[in-house]
Amino acid sequence: MKILLTVALMADEPDAGTPSGQRVSTLLSYADLNRLSGLSTILISAGKRFLCGHGLVAVAHEGQGRRIRYFLGRGSRLEPQAFIPFRHRAEGAWTRFETLHDLSCTQIHDLNALKIYLVLCALGGGRDLSVTVRSSHVCQLTNIPEAKIADAVGNLAGRSLVSVQSAARHEGGDCLHLRPLPLR
Repeated sequence: MKILLTVALMADEPDAGTPSGQRVSTLLSYADLNRLSGLSTILISAGKRFLCGHGLVAVAHEGQGRRIRYFLGRGSRLEPQAFIPFRHRAEGAWTRFETLHDLSCTQIHDLNALKIYLVLCALGGGRDLSVTVRSSHVCQLTNIPEAKIADAVGNLAGRSLVSVQSAARHEGGDCLHLRPLPLR
């Protein structure tokens, strides 16, 4: 999930010369992914294989084998344009995503938070990317038990990755109005 989020954030924005239907991409080395997300080489390799195997990213090796071009998969709802509001680059370059470094790949509450953050970014719409969604729908999309949704949202809010606009209990389950915030 950290790799997918990093690729989406780093992907080049399409310009007027980009042919219709062509996927945007980003060129990253393992060292770049390590610096940005905090993942080890072993986890980057395993994550890349997983994402490619599920059609979420495609890769093409470039140069001397040190850099890889990552394309978001065509079936993915994570279009790079959805992440444009989160791109607060200083002079066009990121140095590191502190929050990704802080989120553990071995702690279930952090993994659940990452899943929900990705879903919110994918579903976000409108000017402020706010999302209104039933917790039961989040459960279907992420395979997180409904009882753990509130904890994961609280984890995101505690890390300033989501703003909880409102939460209401309805007959069909909790209805959440959330806005994902930029990574730092």
